[in-house]
Amino acid sequence: MNDSYTKKMLTVIVICAVFFSLTWGGFFSFMSYRFIMGWKQGEHIQQRKDELVCCERIIELMEEMVVLLKKK
Repeated sequence: MNDSYTKKMLTVIVICAVFFSLTWGGFFSFMSYRFIMGWKQGEHIQQRKDELVCCERIIELMEEMVVLLKKK
């Protein structure tokens, strides 16, 4: 291979690797911060309540479906 081409490709690979490592490191750092702050502020409790309401509604609909199927 041509040395000039190899040097250019290595430069591009190094630039991409540095960019990738910096952006993903920042992304995971930001997401960790959001998760910890959300937990501290009690967002997980509200999410759990919302899930329970949703599950209760699904159970009610399933019970109605069973009643309708028994009538047939």
